[in-house]
Parts: sequence; structure tokens; C-alpha cells
Amino acid sequence: WAGGHSAFNDHCVADINALPPITTLDLSYLNVSPECGQAILHNMHKFTKLDLVNVNIGESQTDGAFLLRLALNLRNNTSIRALALNNMGVTDSVVEHIAAALQTNTTLETLNLAHNVITDAGLMSLANALAGVTTAGVAHPGGGNHGLRELYLSDTEITDGGVQYMLERAPLFKTLQEVSFDGWTKSVDDMRMVLRRNDPVGNHAELLRRREMGRGRLLPP
Repeated sequence: WAGGHSAFNDHCVADINALPPITTLDLSYLNVSPECGQAILHNMHKFTKLDLVNVNIGESQTDGAFLLRLALNLRNNTSIRALALNNMGVTDSVVEHIAAALQTNTTLETLNLAHNVITDAGLMSLANALAGVTTAGVAHPGGGNHGLRELYLSDTEITDGGVQYMLERAPLFKTLQEVSFDGWTKSVDDMRMVLRRNDPVGNHAELLRRREMGRGRLLPP
């Protein structure tokens, strides 16, 4: 869409509605009208990758209703394999709905929630959904997520306590391979190693960060 944000919004709804199934819809750093936001939600089944990094919807960056609807749509979505919601004002409440969607969604492989106001409570919801257990540790009837492979959570409000909670759920993860927190990345295998050794999370943060750098892996933006 050439011509700037105004021209984009003039044609956004019609253009998105007319799109055939495509690989990627990237609206990062755009100011999107509420009507365009509704068109995105209505056409989620067309995309395999949806990038909504630092998107302004309407007059504000955060649109709770839009994010909640998007999370609800994920429950039955069978097309989106990668979803980026960096710096979108995602809260624990939205994450809880995403976690609920992961109980049935087996298509989403990469989820980027970096640079959001997510706390340990949100991480616990995700960890339980991935492990297939309730907050009380009881097995969930759905058996846990069988699709997500990469989860990015850098620059949030998650503490070492939240990371430790995820470590304790790691043996139950079905497909998750890598999790990124502030400044370092853990493979799930490394998380299980830390758990087996019963070592505090903080003692291994620098070690694991150096290991990932040695493997040539880049941290997500």
C-alpha cells in the first residue's frame, strides 16, 4: 500500500477482503483504523504469517477488544503458523485467551509476544496450556498444545519466579523447542537439563545465553 497511512486506510478493508490466501500479511508500524482491524480479524483464515508489530488501532496502540477477538479466533484457526504481536499492549488477560486457544490450535508454530506488559500470571497460563494441565496441576482433557515450537517473551514483566514455573512444566511440553526471555534464549532441552540438576534459574542464564551465541543463534528483536 503506497501513499502513506491515510491512503492505506482508505483502501484497507476492501483490499484485505479481496485478498486471496497469502503467505504473509505484515502491517507492522502502521496506524490502522478500527474498520481495518475488523477486516484483519474477519480474514485471519487467509494468512499463514501475521505480523502486527507496534500497530496502532484507532486512536491508541492498545485495543483490548481487538486483541481478545484475535485470541478467540485462534481457537479454530488452521492457517496461521507464525503470529507476531510485539509491542501491542498485550496483557495477562489477552494471554489467558491465547493460552486457551492453544489447547485446541495445532497450527501455530511461532508466537512472538515480546515487548508487552505480560507478568508471571500470563506466563503461567501459557505454560499450563503447553503442558496440558490446569493451574492446580490437574491434567487438562485436551492434553496440551501439539503445535507451538517457538515462544518469544523478551522485554516483558516476567520474573525468575515465572521462568521457574515454566521450567517445572517443561517435561510435559509436546512440541515446544525454544523459549526466549530477557537477554537469553533457552531450548526446552536446556530447560529440562536445568530442572534435572535442580539449579536456580539465575545461575544458568548467562551460561545458556553464551551457548546460544556460540551456536550462532540470534535473539528475536
